[in-house]
Amino acid sequence: MSRASKVEVAIIGAGPVGLTAAAEFARYGISTRLVDRRDAAVKHSHAAVIHVRTQEVFEAMGVAERIVPRGYPLQYISLNAFGKLLGGIRVHGVDGPYPGPRVISQQIVETQLAEHLLALGGAVDRPAEVTEITEAADGFTITVRRPDGGSEQFQADYLLGCDGGQSFVRERFGIGFPGERYDGFEFIHADAQLTWSHPTGRGYVYVTKDRLVLLFPFDAAGRYRVLCARTDQDPANRSAPALEELQTILREVSGDADAELADASWLARWRSTHRIAERFRQGRVFLAGDAGHIHVPVGGQGMNTGIQDAFNLAWKLAAVLKGGADPALLDSYESERYPVAEDLLKGTDRGFQLMVQPGDLASFALKLFGSSVIALEAVQDRLRRVLGEVTINYRPSALAEDYGGSIGPIAGDRAPDGVVVRAADRRTLRLLEAMAGPHWSLLVFAGLEAESGLAALLETARQVESGFGRQVAPILITPGRAPAEWPGNVLYDRDNLLHERYGVRHAALYLIRPDWYVGFRAPATRSELLLKYLERWLVAG
Repeated sequence: MSRASKVEVAIIGAGPVGLTAAAEFARYGISTRLVDRRDAAVKHSHAAVIHVRTQEVFEAMGVAERIVPRGYPLQYISLNAFGKLLGGIRVHGVDGPYPGPRVISQQIVETQLAEHLLALGGAVDRPAEVTEITEAADGFTITVRRPDGGSEQFQADYLLGCDGGQSFVRERFGIGFPGERYDGFEFIHADAQLTWSHPTGRGYVYVTKDRLVLLFPFDAAGRYRVLCARTDQDPANRSAPALEELQTILREVSGDADAELADASWLARWRSTHRIAERFRQGRVFLAGDAGHIHVPVGGQGMNTGIQDAFNLAWKLAAVLKGGADPALLDSYESERYPVAEDLLKGTDRGFQLMVQPGDLASFALKLFGSSVIALEAVQDRLRRVLGEVTINYRPSALAEDYGGSIGPIAGDRAPDGVVVRAADRRTLRLLEAMAGPHWSLLVFAGLEAESGLAALLETARQVESGFGRQVAPILITPGRAPAEWPGNVLYDRDNLLHERYGVRHAALYLIRPDWYVGFRAPATRSELLLKYLERWLVAG
């Protein structure tokens, strides 16, 4: 266990968010100390799904193979309202290497992230409770207390609070956490074995006048998370529900009088709230995950959003600490992630209100139009993409500069994947594999008439390599031949499929950030704009 007395970043809280941050900083060569008051990973499932975008994040981190196969691929969710089957959503089918959500226990995610961190040379300092944080102009002194009563101090240049809804870091620095509780509502749930007359392996949603019941499979053998949101039966009751209570509710809403729940591994009762911190950054202090935002668990997006918070921040802070980027880059963390959190809170609140206490008009609309609307492929595709979090974009960000050059993704969008062939070894691989690593990737699309203009593209690549080669990898994507002197990877796109995916006809430039979002787009003839962008955000060398 690393207990360095001076580190670059102190991370408080070793849930999935803190572990993601620590692992990413380790990948970038940044010293950290990750402190957690718990003596081990969570004992129960807690958050239980990883969405498409989070799976892509895990690939970028180099941990996808540890985590993704351990999750159960959820492909279909059956929607039922007021005793009527409305249809279903095929949540599996997002265009990309990870086509749908995976149901997986948070305990597994934490364990695998901790092992990944260990392989990178890091570790969790636990159990250790942070009791005091003293701030100076150039950093912090942090006091931790251990169960035996002993205490120690260490210093850090930056501080990251990943310590949940009751965040010590947030409260210590006086960052407000406005919001409200869902008074009058309670949640009860069980992780249990389900036997009934419906096919296992699918998800199920039941909406009634006064209850919302969600079922999500951990496997194809009938292990399920069963969650019921309803009017609070006894606000003073904090005890776990009986399994029989959930079984009775399930029988009532599903119409299956013989549905049976057994062998519960976790039973819980809680009340929910929705809150967002007044800010995610205060000087050298940052908040991520539940420390910055908490919401009702309707779409299973809390853990995913927190992991993506940490992923967004880590590459930016690492670049600044290593002297490779202007400190102004750090301002983009809050400007990019705060709107994501706001939209999440608004969306989950609207969905919760609609499904738990639908008004007469909403109930009528669901009964009359629900089936026909859900059956529309455009609706299905939109639901898949929103649930998968692949519609999240940073288009308004100061980091997004767009000058056209294609009809594909624009600056601020998630970078699409595709299949190419690497010229060096004739190996077929995915674009995301070719871009793997802690750096920016400059995709130089040669265009559909690649024979002309290759000399100009080579000159652009050389200029980027000369000024920013330590941080930017130029990649030529060409349907034909390539200059022998190209300073980086050459990827063959013989059938123009990647050109089509990016909407490229004539030569174009796509600068992809380390988190696989488009930072800059322009026609290849406007390379001077690319160089100005790099000079603005990165430090040459």
